[in-house]
Amino acid sequence: MLTRWERTPRDGARSLGEGTPAGARLRETAEFFEFMQAELVGVLDRWRESRTTSG
Repeated sequence: MLTRWERTPRDGARSLGEGTPAGARLRETAEFFEFMQAELVGVLDRWRESRTTSG
């Protein structure tokens, strides 16, 4: 799901031109979703660990 959320603004940034203000905002949004996707793996691991240690 986050991959789609990343792809859509990245495609929009390319369409508008990444050097334009709108394109730069969309590129940054895509980078945020890319970051969130990478971080989510660790969050899920920590969640599972907390569930096993808290009983």
